[in-house]
Amino acid sequence: MDAPDRDIDDQKPRRGVLLLIVAAGVALIAMIAFAATRESDVASQDSEQESTDTPAETTTTTTSDTTTTLAEPDSPERQPAVLSDEEREEVVRRNVGIFVGVDEARSPGLADTLERLTEEHFSPETGTRVEFVDRELRGIGSMINGVQDRPPDVMLVPVEVSTPFGSNGWLQDLTPFVEADPGYESEDLLPSIRDAHSSNDVVGSGEFFAAPFTGESTILMYNRRILASAGISVPDQPTWEEIADIADQVHSDDVAGICLSGTGDWTDLGASLTTVVNTFGGTWWEANEDGATGEARIDQPDSNFRAAAEFYVDLARNFGPANPETLDGAGCQEHMANETAAIWFGTTTGAQVLNAGSLNGNLGVARAPVGPTQLPGGGLWGWGLSILPASETTDLAWEFISWATSAEYIELVGETNGWENVPSGTRFSTYENPDYQAANGAFADVALAEILDADPNNPGTTPRPGWPGVQSVSIPEFPDVATRCGEQITLAIASDLTTDEALNACQQIAAEVTR
Repeated sequence: MDAPDRDIDDQKPRRGVLLLIVAAGVALIAMIAFAATRESDVASQDSEQESTDTPAETTTTTTSDTTTTLAEPDSPERQPAVLSDEEREEVVRRNVGIFVGVDEARSPGLADTLERLTEEHFSPETGTRVEFVDRELRGIGSMINGVQDRPPDVMLVPVEVSTPFGSNGWLQDLTPFVEADPGYESEDLLPSIRDAHSSNDVVGSGEFFAAPFTGESTILMYNRRILASAGISVPDQPTWEEIADIADQVHSDDVAGICLSGTGDWTDLGASLTTVVNTFGGTWWEANEDGATGEARIDQPDSNFRAAAEFYVDLARNFGPANPETLDGAGCQEHMANETAAIWFGTTTGAQVLNAGSLNGNLGVARAPVGPTQLPGGGLWGWGLSILPASETTDLAWEFISWATSAEYIELVGETNGWENVPSGTRFSTYENPDYQAANGAFADVALAEILDADPNNPGTTPRPGWPGVQSVSIPEFPDVATRCGEQITLAIASDLTTDEALNACQQIAAEVTR
């Protein structure tokens, strides 16, 4: 959810990533095997030959580090196919392969399944060597400028940086690859997650910077048993006022009424709060006519940001678990799993985890609550695969990206890892798959609806600066501003500051951007 700093090497995007890949040179292995077999056959034939004729001469052909012994043309039945220069070059090129950069600190374990299935399927089937390497996303400047010995060909990037990076020429436009690859089935992509990786809202505009790998939104999750025991039902599309009332009714010393992210990090409290601000009709900054960052709107007399923040702080403080200011998304997910929280406003990915775990059969879901504007209250986030401009094997890079973000790959994960573990949130075909629905039906339709309703180009009532984004403002300064402001909101949740004091400090922090 952040955009690059003006000093790109100091950039700290959200759950970011880079990726480089390398797997097996199948064609070379086959040639080596053929050479060994061929030499054995020739030796056997020579030892058995009783004729006094002079044995046929042999020639030796060397390709890269592979040597194959071939019989002369006087025994055509034993003559193997000879690779052309172009074919030999292609074998060598695929053996060099591609690097895929992944920022392990930002995305621990995200690429584990992809790496394994690449080794087991993609590389053997294509002959392309792929190597995954750990690269910090903040080091993209070094990668782009070739400071590193071997910059990535492919990198895994979070949705909040794909468009800013691409618009600055730091990622290649993937549109030509998509147009030349009908098997990619771009019409199957969910429009909102596609748009979030594009500088315009239509693929084909010439500005599509990352192929969606995962996608998610935020929804309301609740414990069916706890709410049913209190005689409470949750509307399919609740308002935030209705959820506050339900949280009040079920809150007790043993079970928190609701869990909200309360940590100061911009990727937790900042993201969660921003979705509430959107549906309350607020914004962090106005946009000037030229789209640049305008006046900060956090603590203005007519600011709907203030109304949203006051509501959020009161809800977390009054009906959250003990020490709500310490909880991030993972902490709230744990409370839900342990049945020590009745409700959680969290990610659709979290719903997938809970449904596959202790809340299987007991997980209830509803659309993200809406505020006074009735605008969608969910977020939009995910990872995408991009090609760096320094890549000299863009065709191989796209071949990998097309496979790794395809419906075929999603089915492969489902068949090998279980359908409760597939990377969802990117394609219509995932939600149409009966196997996926059988494993994830408790939340799948609500998650899809929330993702589709998210509008990265117009997430609120007020035009805002930067590139597309829902739960963040895609300008370079946002991560720093939202984190520092979030620290003030965290103090308010902990009752160490009043909400007025926290919002006044936030206004001053945000105003630094436009001074």
